[in-house]
Amino acid sequence: MNVSVMQVDTSIICKVISKIKKRVKSLFGFIQSKLFLHGLIAPLKFIDSKRYPNLLDGNTTNTPNLIKLKSTIEAELRRAHQIQPNLKYLNLNRIEQHLNDKIKIAFLVNSPENQLILDVMGELYDSAAGNGFDCKFFLFSNDIQNSNISTNHLLKIDYLVDIEKFEPHLVVAEAHSNSLGNLTREIEMLNRIKSKINFKFYLISIDVWREYDIDCIKKWESIYDLLVHLDKQSADHFKIKNAFWWPYFGHNQIKILNEEVKPKKYDVMFSGNLNFPQRRFWLYSCLKIAKTHRIKLKIHSLNYRSGKFKPRAAYLSELMTSRSCLNHTWKKSNFTLITFRTFDIITLGGLLLQQEVEHSRPLRDFLTPYKHYIPFSSLEELEVIFQIMKDSPELIEDIGKNGKEFFEKHYSSFNLWQILISKLKSSN
Repeated sequence: MNVSVMQVDTSIICKVISKIKKRVKSLFGFIQSKLFLHGLIAPLKFIDSKRYPNLLDGNTTNTPNLIKLKSTIEAELRRAHQIQPNLKYLNLNRIEQHLNDKIKIAFLVNSPENQLILDVMGELYDSAAGNGFDCKFFLFSNDIQNSNISTNHLLKIDYLVDIEKFEPHLVVAEAHSNSLGNLTREIEMLNRIKSKINFKFYLISIDVWREYDIDCIKKWESIYDLLVHLDKQSADHFKIKNAFWWPYFGHNQIKILNEEVKPKKYDVMFSGNLNFPQRRFWLYSCLKIAKTHRIKLKIHSLNYRSGKFKPRAAYLSELMTSRSCLNHTWKKSNFTLITFRTFDIITLGGLLLQQEVEHSRPLRDFLTPYKHYIPFSSLEELEVIFQIMKDSPELIEDIGKNGKEFFEKHYSSFNLWQILISKLKSSN
């Protein structure tokens, strides 16, 4: 009697198990973050009681180390005004005026679940259209009903098959997709269109820190002409080819909101994903310190994949009610990140409190610490900063003003599109 034995592909089983583990870990982190946010648990196991012996009772004010550290930071604040900013990446003097040309730009979206990607593409579309370009949105899929693009942009969306009629000079897409399988199909579709129309293709990438991010970019390498990304250090770290670095894409909503004036309800605000254990540790510690110094600290939990998120305009409007924003972007042990939302607070005229580690200080490539933002690398430093914020509010306002003026002058959407179109023309 013949007995057939079903062959089992162990690699598929391993992939399925790996996905299940990631889902369980993500769910566990999400539950923890919700309990933490509502004050039901505290990440005590992540607190180094030897390094921060007084953290849990909040009794750290005016210790000898803090007094010395405060003097050091105050000296840095005074010295920063004499430092000239770093402009080596701009080269704006060599750029010709191209914004009056009739350039057509097609923006591609693939209806991902991640609202952050859609925020990025929406902001880029609006900034390009605001600078006089003829712009259109196109969907990779034909399922317009499932798109998370805002109603405003839905009115402007066409299907990808119609892109040939538009005949764009430049096509812009974000690097990520729902899956690498979908990404392969999207690249094949774009290659077919590129064989019929002569255009340049710019790939947009935001956070680059996971293996999946690199896998997505590697798949696009054969087709993109330029990778536009936020963080020079992460691009250098992962050896990304033909990359152009620019720190901020979120100009349009900022421009609208800067016409408003909102009363300040909070001293410090944090908005972000609370699924990372080290981030919950920092925020728990910040809550303790803020309570000691009577600092009003507001924490927002953002999860762009959960479907429960504020529209970007609403998030920015609430951010305007805070004097400063705490930015914790140490997602990998070897470097910190510049993310899409890093500079929102600066462009709104508030103070950025940026976490840095000794070997990874990406903001210093183009901003001056203590003049345009205040860095911190320890809880002791953060406590001193909170003290200074309470004792010298006018100093905080001055740094916020300096950062905003610097960004408006050097990193505006006008300057961004000047450079991108200059690269487009020089490559033709």
